Amino acid sequence: MTLIFKVADKLSPGEEALGVLRWAPVYADSFTSHQYFEHIHGTHQAQQTLLTPGEVGCTLAHLGIYREAVARDAAALIFEADIEVTESLLSRAKKVLKVYGEVDFIHLGIHPHRSFFGKRPRSSVAVADPRYFLYGTFAYYISPHAAQHLLDFHDRRLRRADSWQEFFSEHDIVPHYYPLVRHPDERGSIDTERDLARLEHPLSLMLLANQLSQLVRRKLMTLYRLVALVPLTEERCCLAEDRDGDSNQPPRH
Repeated sequence: MTLIFKVADKLSPGEEALGVLRWAPVYADSFTSHQYFEHIHGTHQAQQTLLTPGEVGCTLAHLGIYREAVARDAAALIFEADIEVTESLLSRAKKVLKVYGEVDFIHLGIHPHRSFFGKRPRSSVAVADPRYFLYGTFAYYISPHAAQHLLDFHDRRLRRADSWQEFFSEHDIVPHYYPLVRHPDERGSIDTERDLARLEHPLSLMLLANQLSQLVRRKLMTLYRLVALVPLTEERCCLAEDRDGDSNQPPRH
């Protein structure tokens, strides 16, 4: 069984008719300072990184969905408010899951400002490399097994909901990617908050060293991806509707 969730204040009539389950967003900007500090303290202490109110709320909302998936022993398709869930989108998603539903995680999003890199897919669903720009939580599929591991991951300390690199480096779950839905070109409020947090955070020597290290790492990753990695673009990964069928075998972990 696969549940379909959308994190949003309300659903459209069409989404309700399709059986989409609304999951209420969490607005951390309404938290008391004590509540907010409790959530951000662990990551700030470990990484000298501030989680913004939007990031805290986003993670808490997705954690609620993970708990529901585990409690109901069900897989979940998860979309965020800026994605319109249509009959066509769900039809394509169900076709992908009919063939690849035994995997634990499939990122389903195309982001106009980010690129995904990994192994060239032999078929529609590719094995993604989370070290290189596996980005966002606006559209993805998880098994109940993956949902439990994500709960354990965030239980130690709350992190960004899209801390995929950290998560997959710590857990024996293979990330997959299929470009099902495109994120709107407009950057969301969380990206704006992240920019402000980077500008306003005091630059201690430790933080400055950390930022310089990240800058060098990003430059090296950019060079590496240009030379060694294969971009999983929409054109290369799109589902071949006339070729996929029940005979396809899901990729082995």
